Amino acid sequence: MHLLIIYHIKAIGEYLEANTTLDSAILRFNPIGDKGGISIAKSFSKNVTIKAIDFARCGVGDGTMEALRQAFRESSASLLSDDDYDQKKPKRRQSALVAILLEHNDLGPAGLESLSNALLESVQTHHIEQLSLYDCRNIDHVGPIPNVDGIKSMGRLLASGESALTNLDLGSCNLDDCGVQALSDSLSTAPKLKFLSLQKNKLTNISATNLRDALKTNNVLEEIDLRANKFTDDGMSAFIELLALNNTLKDVDIRGIAISTVNPTKLKNEIYPRSRIEVLKWVDKKQNITADEISELRKRVMYDPTPRKIAQARNIAAQQQPESIQRTGSNPDINAGNTPQRNMVTSSSIPDLTSPPPSKTTPKAIAPGLTKAAKK
Repeated sequence: MHLLIIYHIKAIGEYLEANTTLDSAILRFNPIGDKGGISIAKSFSKNVTIKAIDFARCGVGDGTMEALRQAFRESSASLLSDDDYDQKKPKRRQSALVAILLEHNDLGPAGLESLSNALLESVQTHHIEQLSLYDCRNIDHVGPIPNVDGIKSMGRLLASGESALTNLDLGSCNLDDCGVQALSDSLSTAPKLKFLSLQKNKLTNISATNLRDALKTNNVLEEIDLRANKFTDDGMSAFIELLALNNTLKDVDIRGIAISTVNPTKLKNEIYPRSRIEVLKWVDKKQNITADEISELRKRVMYDPTPRKIAQARNIAAQQQPESIQRTGSNPDINAGNTPQRNMVTSSSIPDLTSPPPSKTTPKAIAPGLTKAAKK
C-alpha cells in the first residue's frame, strides 16, 4: 500500500463508514498519526462489517483509542436498538469485528485504558478475539513514572466472563514486574484467554512467581510466551513447578532466558508425565538442544542429555517425519497434522494482516486466517 496523503484520510474514513462489503481495514505502515487515526476510528461507529482493524506502525496513540471507544459505544447503542432486528438471526446485533492489531504504536496508559474500556463496554456487540499490542512500549508508564492503570483495565477485561478475547500479545511492551503483577491478578480467572505473549519484556523472578501462582488455577490458557525476559534459575524453577500443576498449558516458550541449570531428569520423571505440555521451548546451551529436538527426544527416547542420546534423537527425526511434531525451528508458526494454529482468529475468512513490507524474497504461502506478525 502506498503512503496515505493526509487529505485523503477523511475520504477513507467516509468510505469505511458507508462500506458494507469490505472485511478488513489494513492501514499498516502508513504514518497517519493520531489525528488520522481519530478520523478513521470514527467510521467504526457505523461500519459493523469490518472483521479486522490493522493500525500497526501507523503512529496512532491515545486519541485514536478514545475515538475507538466512542465509536464502539455508538455502534453498540445502534445495534442494540435496531428496530429491524430479527429474533431468528441474533448475529444481526453483533459487529463482525474480531481482531485489532496495534503493533509498534505510541499508546500510553490512558490509551490502553480507553481501549480496554471500549472492549469491556461493548462486549454484547463486539466480540474481539485477538488483540496485539506488540512493541507498544509505553503502556505501563508515563515517562519514567510507572502507571499501571491501563494494565489494570486490561485485567478487568480479561477477567470479564463476557469478553471473547482469546489471544493477547503484550510482547516487547517494556513491561516490568509492576505491570505483570497488575495483569496476573486477573489471569487466575480469565475465562477465555488461550494465548498470552509476554516475550521481550523486563520481567524478573518476581513475575515468574506471580505468574505461577496466578496460573495454578487457570484452566483455559494453552500457550504462553515468556522468552527473552530476565528470569534466572530461581524464577524459572518456580515457574516450571506450574507445568505439573496446570491442566491446560500445552506450549511454553522460555527461549532466550539465562538458565544455567535445568534438571532434565526432573522434567522427565516429575513434570511431563503429569502435565499436558506438548512443546516446551528452551535451549540447553551446553548440548545445543533445540526446542524441536527436546520435543522429539521426549517422544522417542528416554531423556538422557548425553551426546549419544541426542544424536539418536536427531537421527530418528532426520529419517522419519513424525506425525505429532509440533513446530519446526525455522518456522515456529507452522503446525503439523490437524493441530490448530495458534494466534489465530477463528473466522477463517479474515485475510492475513501481519505481512511484512514488500521484500526481495518470495512471500510464504499464507494459511487462512490471521498469522503471527513477522515482526518478531
